[in-house]
Amino acid sequence: MRSSKKYLDIRFIFLYNDVIDECTSALCKEIILIELYLIFGICMFGCAQTAFHLGRRDGIEATVDYFINTGAIEVDEPND
Repeated sequence: MRSSKKYLDIRFIFLYNDVIDECTSALCKEIILIELYLIFGICMFGCAQTAFHLGRRDGIEATVDYFINTGAIEVDEPND
């Protein structure tokens, strides 16, 4: 997993440098940067959503466990 990530990181750097070298106009470079910022923003949004939902789920479980342990709420255990 780590070796593929390092490979992709290095490959991205070389690809980015090749594309930037081919672009001679400032507009071309701006378009590439806008695309990169857009990709970065989408990735950050996905990370934030995942962290929010995982935090909410774990937080609710921890809160209910805390209330049960302190006796603030009582839970009927099912008799199997």
